Amino acid sequence: SPWLAALALGLNVHIAPVTPLRELPADLGYRPIDLTPHANRALADDVPDDGRGGWSDQGPRADLRTFPTGRQIFKGVPFLIGQGPRSIIVLKSFMRPPHSDTPEAVTIPIGESVEGLYFLHGSAWTGGRVAVFRMRYTDDSVVELPLIGGDNARDWADPDTGPFPRERGTRTIAAWTGSCPMFPKITVYRKLWVNPKPDVPLTAVEFRVGDTNAVPILLGLTAAVRRDPQAVAAERERAEQRLARAREALAAGRKQEARALLQEAGDTDLRLWTAHAQLAELAEQTGDEEEKLAVYRQWAEAGAATPVPYNRWAEILERRGELAAALEAYRGSLEVEWNQPPVLEAVSRLEKLIRR
Repeated sequence: SPWLAALALGLNVHIAPVTPLRELPADLGYRPIDLTPHANRALADDVPDDGRGGWSDQGPRADLRTFPTGRQIFKGVPFLIGQGPRSIIVLKSFMRPPHSDTPEAVTIPIGESVEGLYFLHGSAWTGGRVAVFRMRYTDDSVVELPLIGGDNARDWADPDTGPFPRERGTRTIAAWTGSCPMFPKITVYRKLWVNPKPDVPLTAVEFRVGDTNAVPILLGLTAAVRRDPQAVAAERERAEQRLARAREALAAGRKQEARALLQEAGDTDLRLWTAHAQLAELAEQTGDEEEKLAVYRQWAEAGAATPVPYNRWAEILERRGELAAALEAYRGSLEVEWNQPPVLEAVSRLEKLIRR
């Protein structure tokens, strides 16, 4: 505030200006990091308050069992989400039983130069300094990134999923929304940290508890790395080749082979929209709702230039009663194309239902 600034100047205290984040280079690639060797909890929790199991140990009515696993895309960035009893990292908290099977810190090896890191995170009983990420370099220097409730972190069951007006030094957005029996809206966040020293390799990232009662949770970590333009071109060519082979398989009636090739093509080049569209066509033919949900979500999350995947994704979620997630998908559709009266009506309808 102005009076605080005036007081600081009167006391000869220098105020460092807020440094904007360095822009990431255009020739950027992503390396999803497998967290399962360091994971200690599952997404699902069957028994509340037993000190083990999954998520924040609040039981089957308050866990993240509906969260998608495997290779997933969230807001255009790929992540590897673990499966089974050891798929996420949950740290110690005073709000949980004292015998909980959670550590105070976990170290994740990196071993390369990175332009930045994308963290997929959540927390329960969120407030104050939730946790800290410590980036360790080969020159023995350390950069700390704190997670602070309200500034760049929010509770997983907080219905507010909007921007973080007090955020400085990172970019945090809601990456996924869903629901569970206890909470009508649950959220996982994606945070971008831009490396101030991209030419110095990172040895590791330490994920450590903060000084509050919060339960810090890390679901995914992806390194943003600079790629050689020739490698990018070669990757795109491989994706186009897989797409061509998929079309041949489709013409010959080999749908399973085509599906696998289309998935590989889309994973190799996230913006190969034709691959996503043809995967959606195949999913519609099978009638498998889970498959359709996964395909449309991945197409939308890859940054689709058409509202089609957002709308189909939202329709399926709404039919399943996942209203908060459906609302977010419809809103994503309007960001692509605002003049959609049926979607505007759906947003208004869902907002009223959720407020009740």
